Amino acid sequence: MENGREEAAAEISGLQRHLAEVQEDQQAKERNFRASLDEARQIECQLSEDRCKLERSLDEIGNELVETRLDLSAAEGRVSALESQLTQVRLARNSLLSVSQPVFLPFERSA
Repeated sequence: MENGREEAAAEISGLQRHLAEVQEDQQAKERNFRASLDEARQIECQLSEDRCKLERSLDEIGNELVETRLDLSAAEGRVSALESQLTQVRLARNSLLSVSQPVFLPFERSA
């Protein structure tokens, strides 16, 4: 009977050691999980901040695009007006040449 008690005590002792090892392993896994969870939360916050920055940048670029399009439209309007003025100047020049040519032609022949 004493032998059975010793075996039982040894088995209990072995089981207690095994239980302690399992608990220690479980606690280590839990610490790793918490560290991973904290890291994931930090990454999530950083990604959220980055997303907000990108959204602001996108808004700013969109506004700049609108302004650039307005500037382009204004520049195209100025180009069109200048082209129209150039056409009018050319027409006036041609008209002046056609009127003045007969006047100056006799002078050119005598020269």
